[in-house]
Amino acid sequence: MIAHEKPPPPIDRRFCDNYWRSPTGIFIMMAGPSKHKQRLQTPMQRGVLVMWNDQKGFGFIRPQGTEDDYFVHISTFKKGLTRRPEIGDDVHFRATGLTAKKRASFAHIPAIEPPQSPSGTPFELNPRKRSWAINVLIITPLVLSGYLLLMAKNPLPFFSYWILSLLTMFLYGLDKAHAATHRWRIPEVYFHLLELMGGWPGALIAQNDFRHKTRMSSYIWILRGIIAIHLMVWGIYFYWAGQKVSLGLMDDSF
Repeated sequence: MIAHEKPPPPIDRRFCDNYWRSPTGIFIMMAGPSKHKQRLQTPMQRGVLVMWNDQKGFGFIRPQGTEDDYFVHISTFKKGLTRRPEIGDDVHFRATGLTAKKRASFAHIPAIEPPQSPSGTPFELNPRKRSWAINVLIITPLVLSGYLLLMAKNPLPFFSYWILSLLTMFLYGLDKAHAATHRWRIPEVYFHLLELMGGWPGALIAQNDFRHKTRMSSYIWILRGIIAIHLMVWGIYFYWAGQKVSLGLMDDSF
């Protein structure tokens, strides 16, 4: 006589309902989709942008060999493109794998991506010869502050010019590297603050050495204004000191 196995007990639906409502069940349901999403990450596909509404920032990609169009939004594209997407662009994209809607989760257009600089050499240091007038401007505050250091024993202007000029040159090089690799740029207000406090000789040196911020713009005009203010302050100070010496109110050590 063949022994038959006992049938499994019936499923208690009330237990199942209570289980999925419990904290453990809720945690499993919340954690499940994220793992599932990683497993269903779709491979990159290639297609053509067959429709694009530039005003609203969306369009449709048609993969090669199919008629199924995928929705794509402007925020989906890789950052740093040299222009806006256009109809007919060759697009590489990845589709979402969790929903039934055909939608691109990531896209980039190789034809309009910025050229990448070689790693380790974001730009070449190619200094150009400075004019004699620029050299005179650079040397003037250093000489005057050096004289003030020796005669009046006031080290603040001298070391301020040197330290802030070196810091300004460093920021110039960093901003040039960021510009070459299309990274976050340093705001110009930071340069102007350093220049106003005494770093403008370093700015003049870095402009020639890095060939950076040399185009005529509002930045150049503000820099020139800062230089004029410094030279005017030096002129007023030495004129005032000379008047004091001539009247015998102070010695020639200022």
